[in-house]
Amino acid sequence: MRYEEFIDGHEGRWNDLHSLSERIKNQGYASLTAEELDSFLHMYRQVCADLAYVRTNFPNSNVEEYLNNLVAVSHAQLSRVRPASFERIVTFYTRTFPHLFARNAKFVGIAFLVFMVTGFVSGVGLHYDREFFMNLSPMPEQALEERAARGSVGPNMDEFIAPITSSIIVVNNIQVGIMTYGLGILCGLGTVFYLFINGLMLGVVTAFFAERGMGIALMANILPHGILELTAIFICGGAGLLLGNAVVHPGEVSRSQALREKGREATQLVAGAFLLFLIAGVIEGYFSFVETISNEAKLGFCLIPAGFLYVYLLRHVGSQ
Repeated sequence: MRYEEFIDGHEGRWNDLHSLSERIKNQGYASLTAEELDSFLHMYRQVCADLAYVRTNFPNSNVEEYLNNLVAVSHAQLSRVRPASFERIVTFYTRTFPHLFARNAKFVGIAFLVFMVTGFVSGVGLHYDREFFMNLSPMPEQALEERAARGSVGPNMDEFIAPITSSIIVVNNIQVGIMTYGLGILCGLGTVFYLFINGLMLGVVTAFFAERGMGIALMANILPHGILELTAIFICGGAGLLLGNAVVHPGEVSRSQALREKGREATQLVAGAFLLFLIAGVIEGYFSFVETISNEAKLGFCLIPAGFLYVYLLRHVGSQ
């Protein structure tokens, strides 16, 4: 490769690395998104390889001196980047994750529709074919009847079991989220099926209690944590569909390359959903099913997670 061709083919990358190095130097690594930070590390390695090539093929040239300086300056910033674990986490959850959510809102929206439509179908279906749809319930009909008989729609949480229950809930929800996401590798069909099944189960339970005039009580016990928990499930579902889309429609790159790129983005979406699972688990364990708290108070509380969800994620949709 000729000297001029080498410069023309690589100068853009050098300029990008220089720009990011200057931002870290002047504003700190917190000014970079997680994607930009990863890009900085990747470009640094590439420019080091460029420098080695120049030293072999174009020794004592102006570009060798330039790359020497660029690598030295960039290397100096690495010591500022590597200890940034806590601040990188903060940056991810405050900037990167909302941006990713907005960019992939259509996939999350599809996951939402699959879940809600199947929930509606099973809820209506319970009225017409009780035996079939009750077989889809996550709990035996007798257990649901016992809860309805005592006027309760869920387990009563007290202060002694709440910490343990909350931990179990968080772990279980994360497992569900990972499963919803991971099945997306099956061209997205696995994710759709998992959302379909979970939507059917929730629809049956909702219709069961609604038939007994306990619909308001059910909503009061589900929505305080369910607003965030279900949103997290939909985000994981959207991540699975994003993964499936990379398999079915890789675009102009190879399927393996599309999976690497979109898989990384999908994984970040799931990681972001973990925060919602954590908050939802705490609310569910300590608040949602506490029978001493009135339904009115629980429904009023729903304004808090709903407002948080709007400010944190939903208001960014359409701005990307």
